[in-house]
Parts: sequence; C-alpha cells; structure tokens
Amino acid sequence: MESAPDNLLYNPMTGRITALLDYDFSSIQHPAYEFLRSFATSGGQLCGWANDDTPQGKEAELLRNAKLGGQFPSPLPIWAGSTADGRLAIDWELAQAWEEALQKLDVKRPSTIPGIDKLADADEVLGSLLPWRLTNEDFLRG
Repeated sequence: MESAPDNLLYNPMTGRITALLDYDFSSIQHPAYEFLRSFATSGGQLCGWANDDTPQGKEAELLRNAKLGGQFPSPLPIWAGSTADGRLAIDWELAQAWEEALQKLDVKRPSTIPGIDKLADADEVLGSLLPWRLTNEDFLRG
C-alpha cells in the first residue's frame, strides 16, 4: 500500500507504526512502486531517467546511480540546501542514511529489485506524457 511517511503515526519509544492517515491515494502495488512515489522527504525516492545537463540534473543522476548500485560516492557531494529556483537540492547525508538503514534491515531497496531502473524509466516517460494530476478527479474538480 502506498503511503507517504508524513501520513504515518508511530510510537517513538517502540518505533512501531500506530496509525495510517489519509487513504486518498492508497493502493496495493509492486514494492518498487513505493520507491517511485513515496519517500521523497526522507531521501529514499528513486527517480527515472532524465536528460538534464544542468548541475541539478547531473546530481540527480548521480543519486539515482548510487541508489541503484547501493553504493554512495565518497566523499559525499555537499548539500547546498535549496536551489535558486526554490527546488530542494539533494540532502546526500539523509539519502545515504536511508540506504544504510535499508541495508542493515536487509529489506527490498532499489539496488535489490531487478529491473527497477527500467521501471523507473518507464514511469518517468509515462509521467511526462500523462501527469498524474490530469487523471486525478480531485485535482480536475478543483
């Protein structure tokens, strides 16, 4: 079931999830789907291919390759906060901590899901052709 971490309540003493809020986009999907749609604020989201030669595009490609390979560059690139156009830059320390936590727990992650790179590329193309807001009734009504 897809759910953003911001929609989870958990007990900080036990680390257990105690509630799931906001079911509006919930669905049962392949585990890879979580990495394409969720985890953006926690450094865990995997992006598809992009033909972007800007510094932000090159950095995004470097992060994608780190997630797909399970190995982050050393030293990590420096996190610059926000870009001039207001987009968030990559928090490399957070992204690496996310990957290390998944490795430690030995759970599925982009580097262990065969074909996720192709799935992410197809998802990127589909998102470019038909942005999800054009198929979402709530956004279309607004």
